[in-house]
Amino acid sequence: MTGTDLSTGARLLFTQGDFDLLCSDLSKVRLSRAAATSSAVPVVLSPVTFNNYGGTCEFEYPVWVKDVVDPDNRRRPAGRSLLRYRDMKELQNSKERPFIHLVDGGVSDNLGLRAILEGLEELEASPAFRAAAGIHNIRRIALIVVNSRSAPSTDWDKGEWAPGFFSQVLQASSVPIDRYTYESVELMRDMVARWQTKRELRLAEVRLAGATETQAEMKIPRIKAYAIDVSFDWISDPKERAYFMNLPTSFVLSPQEVDRPRELAGQLLRQSEEFQKLVEDMGGMPQ
Repeated sequence: MTGTDLSTGARLLFTQGDFDLLCSDLSKVRLSRAAATSSAVPVVLSPVTFNNYGGTCEFEYPVWVKDVVDPDNRRRPAGRSLLRYRDMKELQNSKERPFIHLVDGGVSDNLGLRAILEGLEELEASPAFRAAAGIHNIRRIALIVVNSRSAPSTDWDKGEWAPGFFSQVLQASSVPIDRYTYESVELMRDMVARWQTKRELRLAEVRLAGATETQAEMKIPRIKAYAIDVSFDWISDPKERAYFMNLPTSFVLSPQEVDRPRELAGQLLRQSEEFQKLVEDMGGMPQ
C-alpha cells in the first residue's frame, strides 16, 4: 500500500524501509489505517495523520545517495533519485514536521511502479549500489504491472449542461491518476529498452578494444529485462472490456465481481507476448 504526503506530494510506502524514515515501527500500524490511507481520495475523504519522529533515530541513507548527490559524478544525475532524496530529507525533519498527513497513494504512485523506476535509475547512477545489489549475479528482471484501472462510461458529452460538482471532483482526481499511470508504464518500457541499448554499446566498446565475443559477454553480463503490462485495455472482446471498465471502485463488491477480475488477470498475463518470451527464455513452453 502507498500513501501520498499531502504537503509535499512525496510517496510513502507501507514498508519498514520507508517507515524507518519516520523512525517508526510499521508493525504497530493497524492494517485498517493503511487501507484508509490508500483509499483517502483528496476532498472526498479525509487524510490520515501519522506521527513523525524522523531524525531522532540512527537512520542511514541508502548507498546510492552518495553517488547521486556527488557533483563530480560524471554520469548524468538521476532526476527521480534526486527528488526521492529530497523527499527523504523532508520526512527526516520531524522538528518542523511532527505530523504527516497522507492521502491516497494513487496521487503519487497508483501502481507502486515509481519505486521500481527510481531503483533502476539508482542502479545506473551508483556503482556502490550496483555492487551492494549484486547486479552481476542477475540475469533476468521481470516487471509485471497489474493495472485494474476502470473507465466508467458517461453521457456528459451528449448534453449542453456540465456534470455536477461531485462528478467533477471525482473526475478531477481520477483523470490525473490514470494519465500518470499510463506515463509510468510507458516509462518502464522506455527504461527497459534503454538498458538493452546501453549494453549493446558497451559490448561494442569492449570488442573494439580487442576482446573476443566470449570475453565481452563475461565482462558485461547480459541482463534481460521484461516489461509486462496486464490491464483491462488488453481485453479483446468489446462487451467483456466494457463490463470490466465499468466496475465501480467500491469497498463492497459481489463475489462475482471479485472472482472475475482474478480469473481475467491470469488469462491476460498468459496472453502477453512479453510474458511468453520470459517463459520461453526460462525454458518453459509459451501458451
